[in-house]
Amino acid sequence: METQNTYQNLIDAIIDIEEDPDSRDPAKGFLRLLCDYFFASETSENKAIAGFIYQLPVPEVIKQKGLLKLTPDDIALLVEGENLNDTLCARIMLQPAYLKYAFPHHSPSFSKMPPDIKGEIIRSIKERNQMILKAFEKMQQDIQATKQRNIKTLIALILKNVHLKTGMPFAKISEPVGQLIEKTFNFCDETFIASNKQIHEINDDAKIKILLKSLFIIKRFDELVELTQAFKSEAKRFTRRTQRILQ
Repeated sequence: METQNTYQNLIDAIIDIEEDPDSRDPAKGFLRLLCDYFFASETSENKAIAGFIYQLPVPEVIKQKGLLKLTPDDIALLVEGENLNDTLCARIMLQPAYLKYAFPHHSPSFSKMPPDIKGEIIRSIKERNQMILKAFEKMQQDIQATKQRNIKTLIALILKNVHLKTGMPFAKISEPVGQLIEKTFNFCDETFIASNKQIHEINDDAKIKILLKSLFIIKRFDELVELTQAFKSEAKRFTRRTQRILQ
């Protein structure tokens, strides 16, 4: 019953949900977020858990503010309760359908669980609650960073994510990455607002390849293609974030 996901890209998950006409309404969007993001592994395997989640009441603050404007304080009120049983994750994870899924060899009743299993369930509930709180805290940090990030910083972040996602090793370079970016791209000191000229600039195929060949150890053409595609995918993700946040 370990929860490995740290929910680092909540902002992107919310934008995905809001772009779907069926879940554009904040109340529907929140329940879908619980199903498809915070409890995705469970609900993908057990429709009864998803069915229960979709019956949960949605607090007024979500209906009024929408998902992207929820503050850590808003989420704390939603997630935390007067006692553990009242918390958001306890309401889901103490349900018979969830216990039957997570502990198929035991009676799907918390009171009938062995003491060690009860302890595991309590730890998992507390952990999941904290992960949800942290996810919304990070989302607000991401939103603020998106509003302030210039193009040079954006490209540096894209490069970092390309490295993490592809595993391609960095080459030894003789000058700072920032200088290489400034030599290659225009408008580096401009705040990225996803204007047409900025989008065109960070997606310039020739400039991307020049920078990638300077920074990564590339031995084959297909490696350059993979890196370029990863760069453009990250550029698209950050462009979409910016457009949604600044609209």
